[in-house]
This record gives sequence, C-alpha cells and structure tokens, in this order.
Amino acid sequence: MEQPHSAAEDSLAEEVEAIELAPDQRPATIVQNVNMEDHCHADQPFTKPSLNLLRGPRSEICQRSYREVRVLVMHWGHRGYRNDNNLSNYQLEIHLVVDTFESYNYNVATSRMCPEDPCDEDLAHFHYGVADDTLAIIYYIGHGALDDLQERSLRFQQHVFLSSMSARFDYSLTISRGESLDPIHWYNVVPMILKFKCDVLTILDCSHSGGAALPRHMFHDDMYPRAFSKEVIATAGFDSTYWSGKKYSFATIMSQVFADFKEANDLDSLGLFSEISYRMKLQSPCRTKTKKEALVESEGHPTNPVQYQLVPGKPMGIPLKPLPSKTPTRTGKLDLSKSQVDDLSRTFFNKLYAAGIWP
Repeated sequence: MEQPHSAAEDSLAEEVEAIELAPDQRPATIVQNVNMEDHCHADQPFTKPSLNLLRGPRSEICQRSYREVRVLVMHWGHRGYRNDNNLSNYQLEIHLVVDTFESYNYNVATSRMCPEDPCDEDLAHFHYGVADDTLAIIYYIGHGALDDLQERSLRFQQHVFLSSMSARFDYSLTISRGESLDPIHWYNVVPMILKFKCDVLTILDCSHSGGAALPRHMFHDDMYPRAFSKEVIATAGFDSTYWSGKKYSFATIMSQVFADFKEANDLDSLGLFSEISYRMKLQSPCRTKTKKEALVESEGHPTNPVQYQLVPGKPMGIPLKPLPSKTPTRTGKLDLSKSQVDDLSRTFFNKLYAAGIWP
C-alpha cells in the first residue's frame, strides 16, 4: 500500500522540479523528476547517458591526479559457483570488470580467493610498492550474506548452488577433501584497507553489501594513516549482482558509465555511484518505491546501494580518469591461491636440492 506523502515532501518535489542548475552545480542530493514510462521499457536498453545528472559540487580530492591506478579483482574462481548456467555469467562479469578498468590504462590483477588464506597475502602483494600518488581499487565480485551471529556483519563466502546432480556431487567432493567453505568477514578486511598509504576505493559487488556500512564496521584508529581517502561503494541495491542481474547488473552498467565518461575525462567515485544508481533505477523501475525520487529498492528488501568513507572527515569523490599509459607495477598477476604458490615453491626448492644447489 502506497504511503501518503506529507505536505513537506510534496513541496520539496515541486521545488526539485522547478530548479534548473548547471550540471556541476547540482547538489548530489537532488534527483531529477523522471517520467519512468518515457525513459524505460523492460526490453529496451538505456540509450541516453545521464552524464553529470547527479553530480555535486567539485571537491578538493577531485583535483588530485594519480601516477598509477592499481585494481585488484577478487573472486572465488571456478570453485565459487557450481551451477553451470551461472558460472558462465560469473566468468563473463569478471572479464567485463577487468576490461573496463584496463580501458583506462589501469593495472589490473585478479585474485582467486580461498577461505584458508583470507585475503592477507593477496592484499599485501597488492599493497607492495604503492606511493602516495597511487590509487588502489579493490573490487570484490561474488557471494555476500549477513551473519546473524556477528551482529549481522557482512561476510564473503563461496556459494554452492545445489540445483543439479553434478552440483551436489561437486559439493560432496569439496567436503570430502576437507576444503573449507568458511566465510571471510568484512570486519577483518577493513584494517588491511586502512593500512594502505594511498587512496583506496573498494567496490563490493555482492548481495547484502550494504551491510558493510553498519556502525560496527565504521571504526577508526589513530594507528592507521588518516591522510588518505578510503571510500566504499556497496552495490547491494536492486538485486542486480552478476548471476541474477545479467545485462542490468552493476558491472554491466558500470562498464557503460566508464565508457560514457572516458572522452569527457570527468568521472569520480561520486559520479560513478550516482550514475549507476540512476541508470539501474531506469532499468528496473518496478523495483523502486512509488515515489520516483527515491533511489532505493521496493519495500521488503533489506539493503540499498550506499557509499561512505572509512576515514571520517575526508572529502568524497575519488577521481577516476583514464591514464595516458600503464605504469609498470611490481604487483604482478595474483591468480594463484596460497596452496598453489606453496606447491610451486616446494617444486622449485626440490629441483634446487636435486641439483645440489640447495641448501
């Protein structure tokens, strides 16, 4: 049942419709009143970019420039999703994310996660050699859930679809091998992000990612560098993760936004978040509340897209501009799990021992 609007809300809506500001003067909280029927159809793709539609005033951080932009795409690999139909979507989305960032000449590495090695080693490699003029982007694409036993904290976990006999067999084989399906908790990842001595943008492309913004996770400690911006974009809204959203997923629309802003060279994290939220609303108007100004899901959904700072007091809006060329980086590719790295190390030292070189 639709809730009646208050007089204050109706007055605000009239003021929003009457205001005509230049794109770079519009406050980020103002959303244009859009006739959804005129701009969106269930089978019609979004064709008219809303460049700068929700862009707020330019902040100090938007004037920064980076010598290098590093991107770490973290995923569960082939072990993460057992349903064959969803597996293809998953892999396509990973490649789409990588291609999107590489189109801006960013250095992209991918990391297959495993519960036995909860991100520590991969993030340490990724962090190695960063300078204060480096931007680090951490992109998690996978399954997310809220843990009732940990104050509904966000967790990342392999998700096993048991919709087929082969999927059930794979799951049984995983358990019989003693492979863990234990989750990785967001509150354990936050301290590692705060240690980075550079600006960091973290994008959580998973269900329930809005749980990352719960007060429990917004802790701050003087032992961490506070001179750098640490922003988080949680993509939980509209249920458009990779395996369900497909052509309307967050990653797909993010790729469109990067392409639309590339020539203008005027994209930042605030604009990215606003553009994606707005376009997803146009794609799926039935999932939003009746009041068209609300960039939120329909009633009953537990999470909405959010953007916030891990370090308080820093200006929002990390610049996301294409670089003239890729900067040599010392991170390298991170497609091997810790167990695979250990196996390679043992093989290497065994060969040295057999040749009489080691010890």
